[in-house]
Amino acid sequence: MPSILTILVPLQDRFGSVESQFQELRAWLTAKIGWFDQLHLSQQGGQAALPMDYNEYTRFRNEVTTKREVYSRLRGLQDQASRNAVGIDADAWNEIDTNWQKVEAQVRIYV
Repeated sequence: MPSILTILVPLQDRFGSVESQFQELRAWLTAKIGWFDQLHLSQQGGQAALPMDYNEYTRFRNEVTTKREVYSRLRGLQDQASRNAVGIDADAWNEIDTNWQKVEAQVRIYV
């Protein structure tokens, strides 16, 4: 069985550090949850809730696809190794996982 370093070093060279991917995904999820919250507040005020600009829609879809790849890669590392070996605290991973589920639910409404 390969060691965690055997798995992580090629991934780090190819995709950047696990830590930087994690932090970037965390920031993106927080921003998107805030964005969706603002859309819901706008909708409650009687305004159109979702932007109807096709370019914005496709840009958003591309972002989600890219972040889904990062999330899946990090989740795979979590599934393959103990949380401490990957360097992601269990509570921090639970936050990412919960926020991912929130964004995915909103994406289903948006798209």
